[in-house]
Amino acid sequence: MAKVAFNDPCYTFRVEFKGSSYEGLKIGKPDEFDYGLVNDNWRGKISVFVNATTPVGFGYAVQNIATCLDKFKVPGTKRIDASKVRAHLRNLVEEAMLQLGMKGRFVKRPWEGGPAVTFEFVSGDPEFLYISIDLAIGIDLPNWPSGARPRPAGAESAKAQLVPKVKDENSAFWQISYAQVEKPIMENIDSDGGCRKKVLQLAKYFKGKYVGRWHPLASYHLKTILLHMNDEMRHSKDWVQGMLVPRFKDLIDRLLKRLRTGILYNFFMPTQNLFEGKQAELPGAIVSVNDFLKTLRGSPQALLQYKF
Repeated sequence: MAKVAFNDPCYTFRVEFKGSSYEGLKIGKPDEFDYGLVNDNWRGKISVFVNATTPVGFGYAVQNIATCLDKFKVPGTKRIDASKVRAHLRNLVEEAMLQLGMKGRFVKRPWEGGPAVTFEFVSGDPEFLYISIDLAIGIDLPNWPSGARPRPAGAESAKAQLVPKVKDENSAFWQISYAQVEKPIMENIDSDGGCRKKVLQLAKYFKGKYVGRWHPLASYHLKTILLHMNDEMRHSKDWVQGMLVPRFKDLIDRLLKRLRTGILYNFFMPTQNLFEGKQAELPGAIVSVNDFLKTLRGSPQALLQYKF
């Protein structure tokens, strides 16, 4: 990132750790890492604007004060083009890798419009031949987003952000992200000695082990269900280590219910359905999860190969 900043000072970022590795939820080999990129010079100069036609959970990034992102504005507006901001990061990272002599490859995700630039570099270690890196620009919002649930306790200083995730091919839309708010929540979620992280780790592990990985479910869907459960079950006795199996069963039961209804609300934005646009694929996920449950009941040893 120092090389990226040298090549374009506009892209001088403070690197923030995020994702499963940071939160102690990593499953499998430590070969995938997520980083958030924040430019403190943009703080307070860019806000989010929404109107009646803006999808829930998204908004326009609007400059209140001119920044070096002027070159990425949508013509005739103060709105910043998300796809151009992300594409320029990719070009700069590729240039930096070449200049540093890093061997690697860029990864095209199966979905379009994700906020991160993803690349894999050759580590030289046979056990971890490729190390996958996600780099996602986040613009700190000066105010808590309208319509979001109240800021959770323990995350008073964390910022909601705009990330360049394109929506419905509209390159002007940015997604409102709460990843930096989730960090302190997940970091302290088991401060009472509970099993919440283990419940989520089990779900992520089984999802990764099963054929098809319960497509189109993502780990974030499982994490969202856990956050809802934790919000509803606030007594420590509900999460003692001896409740690991019942709580895991609760999470899977809730997952199946959400899949059948086609609705899973964002924990922070209670009107945003995380399954929007995926309804046609949800029946396949229901079949996969039910098949997994049958396997787990019939021959759990075939699935359990990881120590938690």
